[in-house]
Amino acid sequence: MPGDNSEEQKQDKSKKPPSAYLLYTKVAREEIKAKTPDISNKDIMKKCGEQWKALSENEKKTYKDQYKVLKDEYAQEHKNDEVNKSNRKAPKVKKIVASKSPNNKKPLKK
Repeated sequence: MPGDNSEEQKQDKSKKPPSAYLLYTKVAREEIKAKTPDISNKDIMKKCGEQWKALSENEKKTYKDQYKVLKDEYAQEHKNDEVNKSNRKAPKVKKIVASKSPNNKKPLKK
């Protein structure tokens, strides 16, 4: 079945690693939610953004290092993907030519 093949491809295709900021929000989100359980998701993300901006480069380094490790792992798993992409041929594009009217040889307007 055609649908089964596309589902398998979706499952096999792994996502790119989360950024350092997303790794941080995963941790910070839980802490914020524990302190204020009735807070909305919008406000949680607003606080995460504010806290991320307030972090020093040294504190951000932990998350940036985690990202680098995940990025390298992802690159190793998908190193053959770029080779396969470059071997693909570009799809053929049909040229659309305006037809001419038989009386005055000007293109027809549609």
